[in-house]
Amino acid sequence: MNFFTDKLTLKVSDINNNNILSVSEYLKGDERLQKGEDFIKNLAVFLKKVFFFIGYKWHSSLSDVFSSEYENNRENLKKEETYILVKNFMFFLNKNKLKRFSLLLFLAICKEMKISNKVREIVKDLNFLEYSMNLFKYKKVKNKSCHFTGLTYKGNSCYQDSLFLSLFSMENRFISKNILNNDFANDKGELDCDLQTKKKIRDELVNITKSMRSKKTGKTCSDLRNILKKCLSSSKQLFYKEIPQDVGEFLQYIFSIFSVEGVLISEKTFFTNDLDTEEPVEKKLVSNKVYSSSPIIVVSVFKLLENEILHLSDMLKTTENHILDKKNRAKDSEGNLYSRKIEKIQIKKAEFLVFYVQRLLGDERLFTKVFPESQIEVGAKTLFLYSIIVHKGGHYTCFIKCVNSWFFYDDTKKNISFVGDYKDMLENDRLDPTSLGVLYFYK
Repeated sequence: MNFFTDKLTLKVSDINNNNILSVSEYLKGDERLQKGEDFIKNLAVFLKKVFFFIGYKWHSSLSDVFSSEYENNRENLKKEETYILVKNFMFFLNKNKLKRFSLLLFLAICKEMKISNKVREIVKDLNFLEYSMNLFKYKKVKNKSCHFTGLTYKGNSCYQDSLFLSLFSMENRFISKNILNNDFANDKGELDCDLQTKKKIRDELVNITKSMRSKKTGKTCSDLRNILKKCLSSSKQLFYKEIPQDVGEFLQYIFSIFSVEGVLISEKTFFTNDLDTEEPVEKKLVSNKVYSSSPIIVVSVFKLLENEILHLSDMLKTTENHILDKKNRAKDSEGNLYSRKIEKIQIKKAEFLVFYVQRLLGDERLFTKVFPESQIEVGAKTLFLYSIIVHKGGHYTCFIKCVNSWFFYDDTKKNISFVGDYKDMLENDRLDPTSLGVLYFYK
């Protein structure tokens, strides 16, 4: 079957070719894209008519992407917001059984990707290609090999190796900006660690990144550990020694070295004397803050105790209630006393998040089910699940998404093994990522 216009044709067999990692890679340099000008202009006219008819408020913005004057609007075609609109429209078309139009729209942006490397990076970071191919519901292309490799185990390094695979094995704009290309201009000096040592840590993480992305085997974290001796954590944990450590605490340590922030959080505090109503009408707003914070969202052991199953998306907007005894009642600026404090915290904006699930309660490990949605909405942005670090029997391993398939990494094994799709990963028999997962990564 062919999906076609007068000037541009793509066969389904082109997409199903097992040697093709993505449609855009296949079409890179394809002469059919050079002949797509008329198609793009005609699509713009079609979009304007359709959106005018159904009354979508953003029809003009989207149709401008492919307007006849688009050569004069080149900067608009390089904005991430443009491709979020395109992706939303593709979802709309697929939902309404207009898959052929969805594919034509995809071909139109392929032309722009050929022209602009920046656009290709935006589309890649948005998981756009993968997302669009899933929507088409073609016969799945199962990519059974990955374009990166992991570090080799050495002296209880599994927590470090699994974390570095999740952070550095694939291109990630947020991580590149905040760690690999960090010039420490915004260094907060949180640790007992001089600037020169921090730069050495950064450079060694760059070496680790290059090693993983070039698929070289045999590299360990030993060189990094030697540097970490001169950079103690705030709690004086010995991350440079060959002893077991908590992977979430190590992540917090690494991010503190680089003063990683970038998540916009809204925090409101209310006082009330209504102890019975879940959402009191009569309450006083005593604090309203918006601030930038770390992308690590801590899921406390108390959250696990409160829920049989916890959805990670519920952690994007939380409410904490505190009933105060008579001696510890809250007081406002006017001297009024209150017996209840309500704190509402919401993540307003983020391009990268890690949910750190704290499963240890003393010596006991909790196995509460934590359900990681394949994608979550944070403000106007969609973030996609791409890695889960699990812990079992004192050993950390990692599920990681590569192209459109999930893989399993164990630093004591030679190869990264194929798992399957998202459902296959969640239903994995060896290690349950919902009850054993401790770090869940979204980008």
